[in-house]
Amino acid sequence: MKEISPYEMQLIEKASGFFGASTSALMENAGSAVALQMQKDFVLKGKRIVVASGNGNNAGDGFVALRILLGEGIDAKAALVLGEPKSTEAKTAYKKLIWKFPRSCDGKLNDLQDAGIIIDTIFGTGFRGVPEGEALKAINAMNMSKAIKVSVDVPSGLGQGTAKEGAYVNSDLTYCLHAIKKGIGKVGRIKILQIGIPEEAGNIVLTQEVAGLIPERDSASHKGQNGSIAIIAGSIEYPGSAMLATFAARACFRTGVDFARVAAPEKIAWEINLKSPDTITAKLGGGYITPGHRNEINGLIKKSDAVLIGPGLGNKEATYSMVRIVAEENRKKKLVIDADGIRAVKGMKFGGNVLLTPHGREFEFFSGRKLPEDCLKKADLVKRVAKEHNCVILLKGPLDIISDGKRVAFNATGNASMTVGGTGDILAGICAAFAPKIPLYESAICGAFINGYCGDRLFKEKGYGLIASDLIDEIPKAIMEIKKGV
Repeated sequence: MKEISPYEMQLIEKASGFFGASTSALMENAGSAVALQMQKDFVLKGKRIVVASGNGNNAGDGFVALRILLGEGIDAKAALVLGEPKSTEAKTAYKKLIWKFPRSCDGKLNDLQDAGIIIDTIFGTGFRGVPEGEALKAINAMNMSKAIKVSVDVPSGLGQGTAKEGAYVNSDLTYCLHAIKKGIGKVGRIKILQIGIPEEAGNIVLTQEVAGLIPERDSASHKGQNGSIAIIAGSIEYPGSAMLATFAARACFRTGVDFARVAAPEKIAWEINLKSPDTITAKLGGGYITPGHRNEINGLIKKSDAVLIGPGLGNKEATYSMVRIVAEENRKKKLVIDADGIRAVKGMKFGGNVLLTPHGREFEFFSGRKLPEDCLKKADLVKRVAKEHNCVILLKGPLDIISDGKRVAFNATGNASMTVGGTGDILAGICAAFAPKIPLYESAICGAFINGYCGDRLFKEKGYGLIASDLIDEIPKAIMEIKKGV
């Protein structure tokens, strides 16, 4: 049976919301499943049941289970170990419980000693660190009690092998929701309860898949064997285009390539050299890219394993013409096309070696079709357009959709702090960096997951104050963590 990490479960729950299963619905399903399974596993009549509750969504599962058990006439109550719940969904479950059973949450820590069965819902998969204070007191009280101890999803304080000895619930039975969680094999029996996770959400891209796709570097490799990327970028129309091209180049380096070479208008190219001395630039005459630069650009492409087109290119028709020339004349070369580059290739059919990374409006411009609101219908449209144009499409959004015209993958990493400018250029750079070693569909999966994972790591530290450049130095840390399994 495949084990998943707490982070992976959070991604699955997030994705479920896009397929019609809200957090509240999953909580109701989870609590109902726990109550039903307990009635199958134990003779509950005549036993006193105490729910040890925390203040997060794990506690919410317990409140739902308690409401159902009380409705069956079973002697049960909750002890609010950490006070009233804080999460929106758990608050709703708590209010529904006390509205129907006003004294159901009057339990105290002392009640754990006299219980016949204890339901442990203090901490769930989101808990980090070591229990302390009232939580630790409750865990110690549970472990000292002779009661049968049943944990919901994970024994509180235990997860991915990080628990301190004695600072977790020594459960007799754990009801794992949807799948077994990594690191809980130390204690008791385990049963898996299904809680209505939609099939599509259960099949999103997870850490384990990405870890298996990331190419290993040959320890005996030398300069140039780990990828060389050509980046076509920049326009004096956009003074910030040098920074966007720099983001893409630095993302390539941080993902592990040996060379990133940027072809850009001369003024922009000098700025890139100042911002990223590691980056080689081809300094093109004029203020924007035109067909007159064809030989210089194609010469750069010949030295490269893959090409990224788009950061800060601008919207000149001459630039669009040059992008189309590059796409036509380099059909055997892997191309990643982003931003203004996507507008340049509107309606083109490719030779199978192109990855487009549009957001919603860019996709609609390229395809000439309106994206539906429904996630499955949206995925079907992305798949059809990818097939029609013989390319891979990574549609960026709160839930990324990736298709090569045959397969569809969903990525749920990332968060709303990443709506700032430049994050898409970094994503395109990561995808391009993987392209020399693995197929473009897999490159898109890795790029989307890693880019979003970097954002999720940073959100814990910076909240909504994240800026795009913050992501770049997170890339190697993210790759190492993903390889270890997070």
